[in-house]
Amino acid sequence: MVQKRASDSRQNRTCPRGPFARWSPASIPLDSLAFLLITLLIGGLSAYGDEVSADRSKTHRQGDLTRRTYAGDVKAAFRSNIIQADSAVATSSSDQYRFYQNVRFADERYTVRANHLVYYTASGVARLFGDVTLSDGDRRLTADRVSYESISGRLSARGDVSAARGDLKLTADRWYKQATPGVSSAGGSVHYVQVSADTLEVMADSTVVDDRYRFLSSVEVRQGAWSGSADQAIITDGERILMTDQATLRRDLDSTRTVSSSAQSILLTLAETVVSEAVMSDSVLVVFASRADTTSRSTIAADSSHLAFEETTLSALEAYGAAEISVATGGSSSVVGGSTVQVTFSDDHPEHVLINGEGTLHHQAGDGSLTVTITGTGIRVTLTDDALRSVTADSNAVCEIEGEHPTRLSGDRLRLEFEDGKMRLSEVEGKVKGRYWFEDETR
Repeated sequence: MVQKRASDSRQNRTCPRGPFARWSPASIPLDSLAFLLITLLIGGLSAYGDEVSADRSKTHRQGDLTRRTYAGDVKAAFRSNIIQADSAVATSSSDQYRFYQNVRFADERYTVRANHLVYYTASGVARLFGDVTLSDGDRRLTADRVSYESISGRLSARGDVSAARGDLKLTADRWYKQATPGVSSAGGSVHYVQVSADTLEVMADSTVVDDRYRFLSSVEVRQGAWSGSADQAIITDGERILMTDQATLRRDLDSTRTVSSSAQSILLTLAETVVSEAVMSDSVLVVFASRADTTSRSTIAADSSHLAFEETTLSALEAYGAAEISVATGGSSSVVGGSTVQVTFSDDHPEHVLINGEGTLHHQAGDGSLTVTITGTGIRVTLTDDALRSVTADSNAVCEIEGEHPTRLSGDRLRLEFEDGKMRLSEVEGKVKGRYWFEDETR
C-alpha cells in the first residue's frame, strides 16, 4: 500500500490550469487521483482557459482544505488578464488567488504594478495593495490600494490618489471610474494642477471628470496672481474656467492695491497660460482698493460685465444693465451710472469712463463744499490716480452745482474740470441756458 503524502512539491515550470496545479494524466500518481477529483469539483478555472505557472509549486492538504503555493517567476492567465509576481497562494475554500511582491497585472485596458494582489476568479475582480501604479497610454494613476472590475471596467482607488496626464495632475483621497467610458469622479481634498497655465490650481471637496472637469463644493481657484472661490467650477479644454454660485475673484495689483470681484458666475479665459478675459454675470461687483488708505477705492456694480487683460494688467472693462461706477479718493467721491459703461485702465487704475446712451454723474467734494450732478448722453469721465479730473457730455447735458455759488447749466455739450476734488472749469455749448443763485437768494 502506498502511503498518502501530506504535501506534493514539483519543479515544473508549467503548473496545470485551475486554482491548484493539476498534473497531466500520465504524471498523476494513483494516490493523487482523489486530489484531482476534488480540484475539478471545486470550480477549477479550466473552463475559462486559466493557467498558472511558476518555478516551484507545493500543495498542502489538511482535512478538506487544500492549499497550493507558487514561487519564483509566477505567471497566471485569467480570461484576458495576465498576472506576474514573485509568489502566489490559492486555497480550495475560496476562488481567490493571492499574489505577492513585484506584482504586475495587465489586460486590454490597463497595466498595473503593486506589492500585493488578490484576484477573484469568479467575478474577475482584482484588488491591489501597496504602491499601486496604473498606466493607460499617457495617463498614470497611483494610490495605496485599487479595486478593478476587469469585466465591467469599473475602478476605484483610495489613499493618496494621484492621477496625471501630460502637464495635468489631480490628487484626492478617493477616485472612481464608472463603467461608462470616459466618466470618473474623485472625492476628498481634491487638488487639480495644470502646470502649463502659469500653474492653474483648483481645490474642492469633489470633482466629476468626463470631457471636462466639474468641481463641487468649497471650490478655490488660483492662477498666477489671481485667486477665486465658488460653490462650483468647470474647466473645459484647460482654457476656460466657469465659477458659479457665489463666485469671487481677487488679485493683488501691487504691494499697495487690490482688485476683488463677486458675481453669481465668473467665466475666465486663459490665453498663453494667463488670464486674458473675465465675464461676470448677475449681481456683479468689482472693487479696486488701497491697502494703506481705506478711503481710496473704486467700485463697479452691474448686472453683467466683461474684463479684458493684457498680460497680467487689467486693460478694459464693460458693464451692462444698471451699471454704476463709484470712485472715492481723498474724501471726495464720484458716482457714474448708465445702462452700458465702458472703462479703460492705466496701470490697473480706472482712467477713462464712457457711458453709452443716457447717464448720470454725481460728485461731492471731501469737505462738502461742492456737489455736482450731471445728466446727459455720452458722458465721458477722466480720472487720474482714481481722482476725478474732467467730465464731458455729448448732448442733452444738464449740470446742477450746489455749494458756495449754486448754479444750473444746460446745453448740447458740457465740459467740467476738477482739481483736488473741486471744480475749476465749466463750459457749455449749444442752446446754453444758465441760472445762478446769489448768496442771499432762495432757490
